[in-house]
Amino acid sequence: MTHIVDEHADMTDSDYESKRSDLSPTHVVKSNDPSPSQLSEAAAWEVIGRPVDLYSERELQGVLFGELALPPTPDMATDTPSLRTLGIERPHPFLTHLLAYRDARGAAGDLG
Repeated sequence: MTHIVDEHADMTDSDYESKRSDLSPTHVVKSNDPSPSQLSEAAAWEVIGRPVDLYSERELQGVLFGELALPPTPDMATDTPSLRTLGIERPHPFLTHLLAYRDARGAAGDLG
């Protein structure tokens, strides 16, 4: 959602004159609502109590197979198809949010 915000509503004449070259009458601001991937990422982090890189094989192996004691995937893989299979066999809230995060990032074309 996009909002039009009048940045000059609270400015005095002298404020406006001093900043006139830096300001335009209106400014388009994108919504601050979190994206689906941000919501899923935050939910995954909340489950384990800290942030982790949801694409880092090393970090995910530590969380999934260490902290959460989920059964290791073949070769301790953390790719999305392997994690989907694990999620079916051993559902866990962290896995649910992790996969939702990856789905949202993929849908947005942002696989970074």
